[in-house]
Amino acid sequence: MIMRCLTALSLIIFGLSLNYFFDLPNKPLLSKAKDFNHLNMHTIAHTSDLNLSHLTTNIDNQQGKIAPLSIAQIRKLPTEFMQYYESYHLALNSSQIQLQSLIIESLSLEHENERYGLAGIFINRYVILNPQKAMSFFYSLFDIKDQEVRLLYGMYHEWAWMDMTSALTHLNSIASSDLKEKIVMYLMRTSYFPEKEKLHLMAESLSPEHKNVLIWQQAFKNGAESAFMTFLALPKSESKRSQWLSAAVRKWSKVDPEAAFSQVQKIQSQNLRQMLCAIALTQWINQEPETALLAAMEQDKNGGDLYRSALSELAVVNAQKALALINKYRDHLPQNVTEMVLAQWSHVQPEQAADYVMLNHSDMSMREIQNVATSYVRDSPVNAYLWATEIGLSDQVLQAMDINLVNTNLNVAEQKLKSLDSGKRRNNLLRSIAGEKGRSYPEQALSWLDNYKAEGGFNSAKNEIYTTWMYNAPSQAAKSIVQSKENVKYINRLVNIWYRQKPQKAQQWALDLDDNDLRDNALDQLIKSVMKSDKEKAMLLVMELSNDTKQQVWISRLGN
Repeated sequence: MIMRCLTALSLIIFGLSLNYFFDLPNKPLLSKAKDFNHLNMHTIAHTSDLNLSHLTTNIDNQQGKIAPLSIAQIRKLPTEFMQYYESYHLALNSSQIQLQSLIIESLSLEHENERYGLAGIFINRYVILNPQKAMSFFYSLFDIKDQEVRLLYGMYHEWAWMDMTSALTHLNSIASSDLKEKIVMYLMRTSYFPEKEKLHLMAESLSPEHKNVLIWQQAFKNGAESAFMTFLALPKSESKRSQWLSAAVRKWSKVDPEAAFSQVQKIQSQNLRQMLCAIALTQWINQEPETALLAAMEQDKNGGDLYRSALSELAVVNAQKALALINKYRDHLPQNVTEMVLAQWSHVQPEQAADYVMLNHSDMSMREIQNVATSYVRDSPVNAYLWATEIGLSDQVLQAMDINLVNTNLNVAEQKLKSLDSGKRRNNLLRSIAGEKGRSYPEQALSWLDNYKAEGGFNSAKNEIYTTWMYNAPSQAAKSIVQSKENVKYINRLVNIWYRQKPQKAQQWALDLDDNDLRDNALDQLIKSVMKSDKEKAMLLVMELSNDTKQQVWISRLGN
């Protein structure tokens, strides 16, 4: 029992070694592997003043006294701790030949987490025993893909800890330069490698893309302010300069937004300065709203609208404060700034914004109220309409609410339609619903609309369906149009839209029509479209007209 407990302690230490493998997206072992913060077997052995070879030898010498479980048995264990323990115990007590068999067996498992989790344990133990053979064995198994690359990261990580020179020599022999660079970049993320200067030398040969990553990593080692200065000193021709400066300011502003804002103001380029100032303000405005707004307004004297960035950000977290500041500095801010803040506020907190309007609507513009109303109806239609009735909103605002409701909740919009009396608002809502239905299923939309034939807005709603249909699928719309004489009025619009999209198909459809009246109507519209760019072609179409009077009119017109 004591022997097994000692072995368990040693194996748990070894278990922390798989920093590279826990980089996998699902962080797997057998179920839900944890992130051990890039600790590994070699680090723990070093920091604990343990002799690694002595540790593993002692464990190996126990072979035979504690029989390891099989993979099948490990998978049935009830706890993650026991699964880890037995997996590492099995790895440490297996020979190189046995490890090969275990790796192959692991890779045959059905579930990806188990497959790569177990394979990672066994293959990295193999690397510790014989890195050259482990690598050869690995390459004999795989046509390298994403998950296999993750395994490869870990293998080189172990090898580099034991012998950086040999690991890099082998890495240099990889034919794929992209794979080689990915592995170097992975290893560069470990700051405590022995002999890391050799890795730095190899990194000098990286492609520009990977060198950029190294520049990024090195720049942030001394904090965001230092990174900002590093990036600012880069040539203006550096394509990543603006992107990196933005990231540095964003990080710096979380710690000291005022200092970041002050430093950014010194940048000569107005566009870059404005962009970075706006980033700094998004942090500063939440910490010191009034100070940040005043700084933004002062900077805006040189051109720009940083006040918008500041107040827009503040509106999300403290809209009441934003509105109070607007009232305080009303004479120094544009008139539409309240509208902007209310729109932003109502987007994230529609009910609270609506409460504000309820108290202040008599002093607000229609656009300010409408911005809140349209957001509120998307969030809570029933409450929004009750609120609108209580305030006594205008028909224009109510219609704007109806349209937004159609766009977000078609079923509720239909219920609203049934509750409305005849009139302009009902007609407009009918048209909006019909148009929305017609976007996806125009034939069903037309069938639904037939229920409203007696409505004053019926024709307008039908036009909406057909117009959308003509743009989305003109040939299908054409089939529906020619089926009924009452639809002839849509011919001209159909031809005009279709000809702009696919002139040859539109022309052929018109020529193939059996009904002479329909055919002449379609050709008449085609001639109007074609004559602007090709009179000769237009004349050929004129000769296809069956109506002699129309034909003579066109011949005379084109001849002049």
